[in-house]
Amino acid sequence: MSLAWIALTLLAQNPAPEAKAEISYEPNPPAETLAQPPPEETSQTEPLALEPQKQEPPPEAEKTLPSTTLGEQIDPAKAARGRSLFRGAVELVAHSLPSGTPGGRQDMFLNVVPMISVDTGDHFGFELGAPLRLRVFDEVPAQRDGDYAGILRGADWDQTSDYGQLLRDLWLGSDAAPLRLRAGPLRRVSLGRGLLVGRYSNQLNPDYHPLGAVVTGEAGPVQAQVLASDVLAARLFALEVSGDIGGFLGEADQRGKYHVTLSAGHDFGQAGGTTEPLTLMLVEADAALYQGESIRSFAYGAIGSRLLTSDFAMGGMLGVSADGELGGALMGLRLEGRKVGGGFRFGMFGPGYELARFSDLGFTQQGISLARLPDGFSGFTELQLELGHSAELATSRSGALVFSASAEYFSFQRLDLDAAVSARLPGDVATFTGRFTLTGFNQIPRYLGSAEARYRFAPSFYALAHGGIVFFPQPDLTLVRGFFAGVGVGADFSH
Repeated sequence: MSLAWIALTLLAQNPAPEAKAEISYEPNPPAETLAQPPPEETSQTEPLALEPQKQEPPPEAEKTLPSTTLGEQIDPAKAARGRSLFRGAVELVAHSLPSGTPGGRQDMFLNVVPMISVDTGDHFGFELGAPLRLRVFDEVPAQRDGDYAGILRGADWDQTSDYGQLLRDLWLGSDAAPLRLRAGPLRRVSLGRGLLVGRYSNQLNPDYHPLGAVVTGEAGPVQAQVLASDVLAARLFALEVSGDIGGFLGEADQRGKYHVTLSAGHDFGQAGGTTEPLTLMLVEADAALYQGESIRSFAYGAIGSRLLTSDFAMGGMLGVSADGELGGALMGLRLEGRKVGGGFRFGMFGPGYELARFSDLGFTQQGISLARLPDGFSGFTELQLELGHSAELATSRSGALVFSASAEYFSFQRLDLDAAVSARLPGDVATFTGRFTLTGFNQIPRYLGSAEARYRFAPSFYALAHGGIVFFPQPDLTLVRGFFAGVGVGADFSH
């Protein structure tokens, strides 16, 4: 029985919500948000999700831009859950995409994307879309014979997981519900502090379009989260269970100050290309250093290990975090020292994992499950800044900006970096999303980046443009790099 069916059965009586996009450094933070838009070839830009609120949005809310293809749309109307809202849209995009084979050339497509969404408030909503990539020019090597009716790109619909792209977003249950579900494409998703699953995206393979899900449950002092990167196939599943020590002891003044967390993850590697399985487990503990009205700080440590492998590997880390709200801005910072080596490192299910499972570094190296690091140490930091996050600012239709970045430098001269930005101009006339991921700098580097901009030029019409780098996994587990670009228009309405 699939995880999707189990989750929906359990949630039939407890609908569930939208997780926040901002990074939280609380001991027990919710998973990062799942993005609304359809999976695109690099689709790695994460959303800026504004705080939910109960006020009615302004009358102009229906004129906000719909979901972007590279990251969830910055839309106060979607932040303002609590009223019925039906939306419809269609986009037409002239799109250039590589053939995805060594030495292949660029093909030309017309992307047609019809979309509908229903928002009934905090407890339930969904968005459906059918991203149809219609082949116009078929350059060398010829691939039209593999398309449906010789026109609909066959690689977008040739495995069961690809049908998950029809569900662009689903939420069941409010933030206060003891059991809640969020499903859709995963972008920059973390469980807890991200020591096991951190800033993860399942949208990096242009020929693989899985539907991901995160289920969160709370019972007394215990919170649990379950993540599935693909609810229709045997891929990555992860679990995190966290306990509040003060809650277990029944001491009200100690609640929220001390936590113990157990995390485990296993990638079966059986969809989107077949790769070696990978199993990880870690134990984490934290203690509050300071808890004020607007600022909180924690110290924490963890030990982790690789399981189900012939060579034992183990790591440890110590870190401090601080987050809070200052002058209308949300800010968060983490600093960590890590012991790494062999087949284990913290954050292995990270921002570039869907490519690293084929080649840990560069294009033709061993996959991350087979790669072995030298024995050493690393320093890790993560920073987030969010302006215009509050419900009041959202409904005033002012500008908004989210910037997030993480970096890890290893003692054996390797640097990994991930940075993302989402922005909205005042009045919601334009949005911008971008993301850049660097893996293995100073060794065998791999660069991945994408960006998209949207501009509303009429009440029901908008223009869009996107572009970036894309990687195609090959049957021999290597990667082929290419570039994509597109420009188009969209029309939308709401009721």
